[in-house]
Amino acid sequence: MGSAQSRDSTIVIPYNERAMLLTSYTANSETIYRPNLLGGAVDYDVDLSQSNCGCIAAFYLVSAPGKNSAG
Repeated sequence: MGSAQSRDSTIVIPYNERAMLLTSYTANSETIYRPNLLGGAVDYDVDLSQSNCGCIAAFYLVSAPGKNSAG
């Protein structure tokens, strides 16, 4: 299993993987990056030049951390 890597202003996410942005190296609910996008925009480019035909590329923004199913 690969892992997402960042270089300069580029994030490389391997095929069939996910990535999340953190404010530190420790992944917990306090370090998840939560930008204020109200009235803003997200701009990104996707390089699919190495992908096979029929590739489905999606970009999702979700509220994190997710709801605790126990509560």
